[in-house]
Amino acid sequence: MGLAPYFSRVHDSIGAVAAVSAEELSKLLLDLTVHVRLGTDTCQGAGLSGAVLLTNLLSRLYPRLRLSGSDDLVAELAQIAKAINPDITVNAPGDGRSVEIWFGAQPNLPGPVPGDHTPHVVDVRPQGWRVVLDPSPADSDDAPGIQGGEELAPEPRPASPLTWQAAACMAAAEVFRYAFRDALGRDGRYNRQPGSFNLLNGGSDDVQVDTDLSGRQLPDLHLAGAGAIGQAALLALRESGVRATVTVVDPQDVELSNLQRYVLSIPSDVGRSKVDVAVEALKGSSVTVTAVRTAWGADQRSHPGQRVVLVALDSARDRLGVAAGMHGRVYNAWTQPSDLGWSRHEALGEQPCLACLYLPTHV
Repeated sequence: MGLAPYFSRVHDSIGAVAAVSAEELSKLLLDLTVHVRLGTDTCQGAGLSGAVLLTNLLSRLYPRLRLSGSDDLVAELAQIAKAINPDITVNAPGDGRSVEIWFGAQPNLPGPVPGDHTPHVVDVRPQGWRVVLDPSPADSDDAPGIQGGEELAPEPRPASPLTWQAAACMAAAEVFRYAFRDALGRDGRYNRQPGSFNLLNGGSDDVQVDTDLSGRQLPDLHLAGAGAIGQAALLALRESGVRATVTVVDPQDVELSNLQRYVLSIPSDVGRSKVDVAVEALKGSSVTVTAVRTAWGADQRSHPGQRVVLVALDSARDRLGVAAGMHGRVYNAWTQPSDLGWSRHEALGEQPCLACLYLPTHV
């Protein structure tokens, strides 16, 4: 059993939000077992893709996992975990500290209990376009109830593939809040707090919008940057089932220091072109990737006036460079230490452009 080979970068990342030394972090991780109980709806389709992403995310940080579910599913996920961290221990004994994730429908486990505030159980249920976290009895999959003044259907609506992806991210985030609660202070997980998040409007209730995106045709897309956010965007496109052609523009290779946050990369990808990794990851899907191994704007394949551009670049200067191309629509996202953001610009000539994010705040 051991920490991931990119542990130093894991420590650098965690240090931005939790004051913990490398030695303390190592001890905390090696003493913690994350136990994932896979729901009956995670064996295929969108549910399986959610289980794969959850395993992917957990394996980049935690060196001890337990997986409960069908034998075939557990074996598949164990292989994924080993590919991400060759030294991980899967189905480790539950000694030391532990946290459980109930992921998806859990008909064989006791339902939510009013007043149960046990923080080491993270219960995540994708429903329609919303992720239900630590559901109250009214949100249980096993029986109808009343939520927001409306009667819930006995059978929840099938979750969108993107809802399953979001559920995996929220589950991993709640485990982090529990594992590091002493260092996170008020942001730690100290009890179970029922809630839900709708991907379409940010609210708590579901919306009656079709969750099946398979076969939907998107316009041609350009992706500037195939790093952490770029890979996450490609993963979302792939798992949603939409049809699209994406021109991915990035001049860099994958480095070991990238792996704690690159969801489409594993240690064997170190030294490979990021755009080649993107092509391979989406091979066989309904998304076609064209690889451009140059900086943005270096040739005609990323010239000004593109129809839709997804911007996943680290620096404000580089993002401004893309915005200067006056593209039809621009969707922009970034993460940096203590800084993350997202913006969109969909009406060139009618709305402020991306540059307005970076107007001087002083003279």
